[in-house]
Formats: sequence, C-alpha cells, structure tokens
Amino acid sequence: MRKMLRPYTVIRGDYSVKDKKDKFVIKPKTNRSVTMTIRIDNEISDKLDELALMSNRSRNELINMSLRYAFENLEFIQDTK
Repeated sequence: MRKMLRPYTVIRGDYSVKDKKDKFVIKPKTNRSVTMTIRIDNEISDKLDELALMSNRSRNELINMSLRYAFENLEFIQDTK
C-alpha cells in the first residue's frame, strides 16, 4: 500500500506550489530593476572593486547604495543667468 503524502506548500520568491494537483502560480515581481550600461573612470572602478572585496557586497549593490545616498542628499542649484 502506498503512503499518502500530506499537502505541502513551497514558496520560492515569485511562485508557489501547494500540492501536485495545484497550478504553478507566478506572481509579478514587486522590485523592478533595469539594466544599464555606463562608463566610469578607472580610479572609480578600482575603488569600487576594493570596496566590494572589503564589504563582501557586489559592485551593483554598492552602486545602488551610492546613488540612493546621492539622490537623498542632493542639492540642485539652477543656473541664474
């Protein structure tokens, strides 16, 4: 006689499965990002690599943190000419 498996729920990020009879449910991402290509100075790239190694964070994560900080602390001065 075969043993019955109890219903289970597996939740992994953007999808969940309740049991083998349920549908594969995909939910929209809530955190959207875009891919960009930028050019940066060599010295900035070197410093970024150094910080990534020291902090055990990715360059991408450090760039996002830096940009957030810059935008939150930005003072824009209009040209008054």
